[in-house]
Amino acid sequence: MKEDKLTNAIIERHKSKASKRENSDEKNTPDSISLEIRPEEHYNHYGTRGIVDLFIREKQEYSGGREGVTDYIIEVKSELRNANEVIRQANKMHDYFYKGSDWAKPFRNYFSLYVELNPSNYSHIKENMHMYQSLSQKGISIFFCDDEGLAARVFPTGDVTIFDFERWSEFHSKEEKIEKVRECVKGGSEEI
Repeated sequence: MKEDKLTNAIIERHKSKASKRENSDEKNTPDSISLEIRPEEHYNHYGTRGIVDLFIREKQEYSGGREGVTDYIIEVKSELRNANEVIRQANKMHDYFYKGSDWAKPFRNYFSLYVELNPSNYSHIKENMHMYQSLSQKGISIFFCDDEGLAARVFPTGDVTIFDFERWSEFHSKEEKIEKVRECVKGGSEEI
């Protein structure tokens, strides 16, 4: 699968989440939410250059004039081969994105590595978990996702927790989601 399909699924997830929060009757929800979406956002900090696969800035406006800003800085991978290279890219993104761009760093910012949900990528992360744990220690989250919107989070312990993008929950049951992830987790031999 191409990374653009994964990126589009991530964008759709953020749009859907923003819309649901904006239209929620819950307490402390924003009156309006706007998203600034920038695929392939460049940065350059004194010669340390890079490109973030996806940058999303969410601006929230609340009654009374209060505002909030949340940034999502995302690296997207459809195929994992070299753990060192993936970790190097993610660390570089984390260390230099704000230093080498015109974006002011908000209080809430989330760095993530989104990886295509498939058996090969799952095995790669499981086999190299001791290396990928360094990302979690820096605050970089790892997620598996597919172009239909299903997602699962990988924790430093190697545990995988399923959660779903908005589109997936509308069309598939909980059992279907679990089965899809189980297919990727060594043919369903591991507990989820």
